[in-house]
Order: sequence, then C-alpha cells, then structure tokens
Amino acid sequence: MIGHIVFFKFKNYPEGLKEVKENLLSLKDKIKEIKKLEIGEDFSREERSYDLALYSTFESKEELIVYVTQLEEA
Repeated sequence: MIGHIVFFKFKNYPEGLKEVKENLLSLKDKIKEIKKLEIGEDFSREERSYDLALYSTFESKEELIVYVTQLEEA
C-alpha cells in the first residue's frame, strides 16, 4: 500500500474551501486507482499549520503514477 499526502495553504482562507474539498472528494469517483481518500481541515489555526490535507492510498507505485498523470491531464 502506498500513501500520498498533500498539504494546502490558501491565501484567502476559508474562501473557496468548501468547493476545493468537494472537488478533491470527487476524485475518488473519477480515478479508479484511488483506494482510499480522506480530507482533513485544520482546526488549530496556528501560523505553521496548513489549511487542508489530502491523504490518499494506492495499491502500488504504478497506480500512484497513473493518478498523478490523470491529474496533470485534467
């Protein structure tokens, strides 16, 4: 199992956050290689914190590469 983590920091937090979360969650239905997808929103609001985290899992490195390629083509 391969885990992939992406952190986001928005210039105008929380503007557009709901839309970003919905778009990210919709990836699970669009990219079959994603085995699990979770989104976490920051609740501490510290300067060092990120606003949003995306955690996804894949069966193999090859499936992760397919995922990344599909995102780049979108």
